[in-house]
Amino acid sequence: MAPLKKLLITQILQRRRIQLIFTTFLLVFSIFILLNFSLTPITETTSSTVPSATSHLRFASNYISSLSSIPRSAAIEDEPSSGSPNPDEIGSYFAKKITSLSILTKKEDDFVRKKGISCDIFDGKWVLDDSGPVYSPGSCPFLDYTFNCFNNGRSDLGYLRYRWQPHGCDIPRFNGKKMLEMLRGKRMVFVGDSLNRNMWESLVCSLRMSLVDKKTVFEVSGKRQFRSEGFYSFKFKVVI
Repeated sequence: MAPLKKLLITQILQRRRIQLIFTTFLLVFSIFILLNFSLTPITETTSSTVPSATSHLRFASNYISSLSSIPRSAAIEDEPSSGSPNPDEIGSYFAKKITSLSILTKKEDDFVRKKGISCDIFDGKWVLDDSGPVYSPGSCPFLDYTFNCFNNGRSDLGYLRYRWQPHGCDIPRFNGKKMLEMLRGKRMVFVGDSLNRNMWESLVCSLRMSLVDKKTVFEVSGKRQFRSEGFYSFKFKVVI
């Protein structure tokens, strides 16, 4: 009986030693992380992030513009040679560099611009709009279940009655048929995280709603392939 008791005591002591060593390691590691984080200047992080974001936005703008081949395309000037824009001003910085709006006709362009002054469409706020959503809640089959507020039981629909209102000008309501006509024979690519994917699915549903025959919209690859390969593609086979 004595040897068994001694063995149990030995095992308990060994476990306590292991727990003590592990706890000490976690404590030292946590202190190291905190010290390393506190010694990193915030300005350094900001300055390294802004040029990266600016270059990505500039590349995306030029890439989409080159694909559209629309006469009235958006032209973006070069970035300033000295310094980088403030993170809070990145949207305004690029908006001011846009010399024309590629998605608007001449008449609509005049509608957006007032008194010959170019409008920063990124500078504005969300306002109530009684005209209703582009597509009805729960009507689009292409929304993933995790992104579908209506099917997940959200009871209020007030969030659907908002539109973006820039300061100093107005923008026309979304026209799905016109957008499909502009994208005829071309491709539009969204690259990003789940937020961009949410926007992409909403755009597909908005474009689908503008068609008489909804069956002309189909997914190129199956859901399983999308999950494993990481891409999501739709085709609109319509005659407008």
